[in-house]
Amino acid sequence: FVALVDLQAVAFGFTVAYTAATLDAILDDVTSICGGARDDDEGLPDGVDDDDQADICSRATFLVSCYAITAMVGALVAGPAADRVGRRPVYLANGCCWVAGWLVFGMGTTYLELLIGRLVTGLATGVSGVVVPMYVAEVAPPHLRGGLGSMWNLGLSL
Repeated sequence: FVALVDLQAVAFGFTVAYTAATLDAILDDVTSICGGARDDDEGLPDGVDDDDQADICSRATFLVSCYAITAMVGALVAGPAADRVGRRPVYLANGCCWVAGWLVFGMGTTYLELLIGRLVTGLATGVSGVVVPMYVAEVAPPHLRGGLGSMWNLGLSL
């Protein structure tokens, strides 16, 4: 079971890397909301004025950065929550946050839905970064503790 707990590290790493790979698609989506189409040669929106281009870049930048902001909030909340109700309940509730965030983010068709998905997965990332290593260190048998603890770092890099 402890090895399964470390799978949140894979979700963590995938979420961090996901936006970099899909930023072009996100920019396309945000551009279409503003009424333009992207010019693939230059990578900039074509057919929209400068104000709309700035709005598109602002929205895309916020969509990427809101993840880090909510990850900080999740990390700050996770420690006290784990002390109050226990590591396992916080870990299990956080798994629900991961699922909900990815469902919203994966099926989202509007900027607001993508934003909500990023906010929820950011929160889950912050909680995972605190609770999972803590839980693994407490529950793993002493002879497996080092290996299972290092699986967190391996999962982040996958």
